[in-house]
Order: sequence, then C-alpha cells, then structure tokens
Amino acid sequence: MTQVLNLYLDESGSRRPDRYPNKTHNPKWFGIGGILLKEEDKPLVEKLHNIFCNKYNLDIKQVYLHSHEIRQKQESFAFLNEISEGDYVRFMNDLSSMLIKMPVIGIGCVIDQAGYHNRYQEKYRDDIWLLCKTAFSICVERAAKYALEQNKKLRVFVERANKHDDKILESYYSSLKIDGMPFNDNKMVKYQPLKKTDFQKVLYEFKIKYKKSISTQIADLYLYPICRGGYDAAYRPYQILLEARKLINQNIDGSKIDEIGIKYSCFETVDKIKA
Repeated sequence: MTQVLNLYLDESGSRRPDRYPNKTHNPKWFGIGGILLKEEDKPLVEKLHNIFCNKYNLDIKQVYLHSHEIRQKQESFAFLNEISEGDYVRFMNDLSSMLIKMPVIGIGCVIDQAGYHNRYQEKYRDDIWLLCKTAFSICVERAAKYALEQNKKLRVFVERANKHDDKILESYYSSLKIDGMPFNDNKMVKYQPLKKTDFQKVLYEFKIKYKKSISTQIADLYLYPICRGGYDAAYRPYQILLEARKLINQNIDGSKIDEIGIKYSCFETVDKIKA
C-alpha cells in the first residue's frame, strides 16, 4: 500500500506582480502554504474540527472556518461582535487549542510584494512571472523533500479558486514533473533543488478541494499566521504555532531549514518586528 503525505494549500494576497504595495495596502505579501498531513491522521483532524464546531453551534455543512471572516468578525462569525470579551477570548483560545492539537505541520512560501517588485519588475517588465509560480514551486518542492525523507509519496490538494487559476496551478505541478524547478540552476544550487526524476518519484496526485474540506480549512488557518509571522514575529497566532512546534522548521534538522523550511522570499528590505 502506498504511504501518502498530503499537502493542503491555500493562498493569501494577490498573485499579480504589478500590485505594488503602499502604506494602505494589506496584505503586503503573496503566500502559498498550509499543512502537511499524513493520510492516516485525517480522521483525527476531522474529529477535532467537529468537536470545536459543535461546542460553538457551528453547522459544519454551512459554516467553514475561514481566517479572514474570523479575524474580521464577519459573515458566519459576525456573532463574535455580540459576545462578551471573555467569551471572545475563550473562543479564540479554543480555536488555537484545536489547531495545535492537530497532527499536522505548517509549511509555506511567502513573497514580499515590494521586494519582488524591486528585484524583478525593471529586469523582466512584461515577462515577469505571476507570484504564484514562484511560491507554488518552492512550497511543493520543500514538501516533496520532506515526503522523501519520510519515504512517502506527496499528494497536493489546492483550495478551489476558479477554473482559470486552478488550471495555472495544475500546470505548475505538471511542469515540476516534466522539467523540474523553473529557476536558474546556478542560483538554486545552495538550496539543493530536486531534479525532475525526484519529482516524478515523489509526486503522487494533484486535486482541487472545495472550502468544505476540513483539511483545507485548517490549511487556511495555518497560512495567515505563517505569512504575517514573516513581518511580525510577535504576532500571537504565529507565536502559538512556534511554541507548540507546529511549523516545519521545528520538525527538520536545523541544517536543512534553508532547503526545506518555510521560505520568506524577497524580504531583504522588510523591517521585521521581533518577538
């Protein structure tokens, strides 16, 4: 029987390289990432999710745990505006508790849009890539390296956006198997990039998932702290994941973080808030 590691991916921010951020622009990044989950651990993820939703009377068939709605207290989570401060804190603590109990590992690639613009816009102009090509390729490759270390195949699940955008990501996945990483080989040497034969060995399947997928919801809840943590290491949801050792950097040999860990790209000019 094939041993499979599942990678559930979501997106945060705009894919467009010409969306140059300013003081009012939010977020300032584009990120792809989420969670790594062993196939055999999916029932526990669903159980923990259902326990949390039942406690707060959230209909799992209609209400999906979405980071933006929860943070903004909107739509299905507008009720958070009406409860006491104590009840709100309890809700958020229970949400965090559920996330760190999950048998998952957070992973991602986050690109600072201003840094990307400064590095590539003038050089490539009309030929500049969509940000998702860089982020998807890096994130999947690092997940694939981790899967190889675990002697497992990698199945890639992407949250559904629209047919056009979904096809773009699927084309990147296919290209990894046919051509390998899309970057300049000389610049990639220090990251020990996988070869196309490695991708052919480890990549098992690509599928689109709807938001009703519980694992996709958990990927969404992991991705936002991963992205924001690149700018603000003191951001509490990010700190909670760190303290619980739920990110890939804490689950690999420290010497391999540059090769397999969470990637923060074009962050040279980011004035990061320290924890």
